[in-house]
Amino acid sequence: MDHIYLLRHFLATLAFRTQHAIRGAPEHYPEFKAGKNVWTPLRILNHMTEIVVSTNEVYRGHDASKVELLPWDEVVEKFHSALHELDTSLLEVEPPRAGRFLELFQGPWLDMMTHVGQLMTLRRLAGAPVETEPYYRSKIRVGQVGPDQPLETT
Repeated sequence: MDHIYLLRHFLATLAFRTQHAIRGAPEHYPEFKAGKNVWTPLRILNHMTEIVVSTNEVYRGHDASKVELLPWDEVVEKFHSALHELDTSLLEVEPPRAGRFLELFQGPWLDMMTHVGQLMTLRRLAGAPVETEPYYRSKIRVGQVGPDQPLETT
């Protein structure tokens, strides 16, 4: 298994887990405040989207740019479209040198998975926890990074 396939699987897993955290959330969830200086789910998902967009720009050899903050429905759509663009870049662009590749993985990419955990915790604190999911049995498909994730297991 090559590292590009592994990264694409990671993106599909990120899309799956993000949808698991946000799908069917109550209306108040995006703006839920757990405490002082704690980001709302809306702020977290905007940040995750900025990470995906910036990572794609860096992966393509450009400077990272700021992404404007979007309302919930728009940022969900933008997050998944940005994942699709990054997934496409992984197929089209020559991979960066090994050290840069590891920097992207250990920095922004794993940061996003940490934020998925925050979304799950905030969902529970907002009074709408999600069902436990045996993630190792989830039907993750490489290249499937849209919001239409089938939240099912084998």
